[in-house]
Amino acid sequence: MQSSTSDATVSAEMPTGFVDLHTHLVPGVDDGAQSIEDSLQMLNQAFHSGTNMLAATPHVYPGVQKDSEIETLLQVRDQWIEWAGHEFPQVRVMAGAEIHCTHALHETLKRFNHRLSLNSGDYILLEFPFDMLFPGLDKLLFLLQQDGWVPVIAHPERNEVIQRNPEVFARMVSAGALTQVNAGSLLGWFGDAPRKSALQLLRRNLVHAVASDAHWPEARPADLSGANAMINDLDLGDADLLLRRNPALILQNQQVEHMPEPVPRKAAAGGFLSRLARHFQKE
Repeated sequence: MQSSTSDATVSAEMPTGFVDLHTHLVPGVDDGAQSIEDSLQMLNQAFHSGTNMLAATPHVYPGVQKDSEIETLLQVRDQWIEWAGHEFPQVRVMAGAEIHCTHALHETLKRFNHRLSLNSGDYILLEFPFDMLFPGLDKLLFLLQQDGWVPVIAHPERNEVIQRNPEVFARMVSAGALTQVNAGSLLGWFGDAPRKSALQLLRRNLVHAVASDAHWPEARPADLSGANAMINDLDLGDADLLLRRNPALILQNQQVEHMPEPVPRKAAAGGFLSRLARHFQKE
C-alpha cells in the first residue's frame, strides 16, 4: 500500500494507550453527540478508560446527503477537531468519516477524496445496511481497492445477513477488506445476535480492530476497557493488536500487522477442533 502525502505519514510512533477508529463525538452533525458538553464528556471517558488516540467519524450518506451538506459536515468536523486539540489535548483526535455504502459511494469518494478517509490516508471506514447486503458489493469493494482505497468494514456483526451467513463476509476479508467490530457488540449492548456474530468473527480471525462506535456519554460511551477485558478473558485474540497496534497503523496509513489465517467456521464453533486450531495459530 502506498502512503499518501498526509499527516498519516508524518509520524509512525506507536501510541501507548488504546486507539479508537470509530466515534461520533462531533456535536450536532449526526445521531451522536448533540452538544459540546457531550463531546467533552466522551473525550474524558476515552482518556480515563485508556484511549489516547481516536478518529472522529461522523456519518456520511452518499447520494442521500447533497454534496453541499457533506461539505458543511466536514467543515464542522475539522473545526471541532481543532477545538478538541486545544480543549482536551490528552487525546489526539484525527479526521475520518463513517461512509454508508450506497449507489453514489464511488462518485462521492472521487469528489471528496481523502477528506473522507481515516486521517487522510488510504483507509476508508464503510458501513453496510443492517438488514441487507446489496447486489454487486463484492465488485464495489474490488473497484475501491483498484482505486487505491483499503475498505475497513464497520461493525459487520450488526448486519443480519452476515449474522446468518458469515461465509459471505469471510470472502470479503479474503479479498482484502478489513474489519472493525464494536466494543458494545461484545458487551451485548445491541442484543444477542450481534454479540454471537462478533464472538464468532473474532474466533475465526476475521477482525482487524475493535472500536467504540461511541455516540452518547451514557448509553454508548467512548470506552474500550470492557472490550479489552473480554477479549483477554475469553481468549478471543490479541487485545493489544486489536485495540492499539492495528488501529494505530491504520491511522498512520501503514499496513496492518500480519493476521493469523482465518479459522474455518466449524473449527471456530468450539470443542477439540477449535482448541487445536487456536493452538497452532499461536505457534
